[in-house]
Amino acid sequence: MAKYWQAGSAKTRLAPLLGFEHAALVQKYLVEAVVARWKSVADERAICFAPATARDQFAALIASLAPAAWHLTEQSPGDLGERLISCTSAAFHAGCQRLLLIGSDSPDLPRDYIDEAFAQLATHDIVLGPSEDGGYYLVGLSQPAITIFQSIAWSTPQVLQQTLARIAAAGLSVHLLPAWYDCDEPSDLERLMQQLARRSVADPDRAEPDLVALERKLRELREQANSQAMQQQ
Repeated sequence: MAKYWQAGSAKTRLAPLLGFEHAALVQKYLVEAVVARWKSVADERAICFAPATARDQFAALIASLAPAAWHLTEQSPGDLGERLISCTSAAFHAGCQRLLLIGSDSPDLPRDYIDEAFAQLATHDIVLGPSEDGGYYLVGLSQPAITIFQSIAWSTPQVLQQTLARIAAAGLSVHLLPAWYDCDEPSDLERLMQQLARRSVADPDRAEPDLVALERKLRELREQANSQAMQQQ
């Protein structure tokens, strides 16, 4: 699930720190990292993108990073719940047996979490990856489950608990992954950059090239934003 990196509408909570143009570039870099990191995970991979007018930009991004590894599908209109219902329903209608949905806000998500999610879908109906802001960074399904996305107060700290209540009401089994964080606020961006830098220093031989590249891009972006701010003073 990915949003186009349009200045003024992408990562706007980072704008006070970076400005709208640079904040939008953060969104692009996060999408790039996710596309590159997970290009060989699962049997099929799709970018469910928005808005529909950004198809060419997403197609160009895929072509430059992971040709033929991903296909594109437009997000439906409506709130997040309606878009999740549309995306998951289409996947199962096409024959999917185990489905994971992630966003671009957790580019450094441990690979073990993805492996655990797929494994747990062999014995559970739903897998959720709780995010520290009260939502979730991942949802996995082994069957269609439309009702778990209904009547949710999206973008609030109640998302996870309300979703768990909907799962219980539907009589479905659920497995929770370890908690992780999203990159939305300036403090999240700082945390992400520190985490990425720490990984590279701690074990450079095992550092993931895609995350090394992300850390470099984010560092250069912040330096550019700081330089522009100083020039304006």
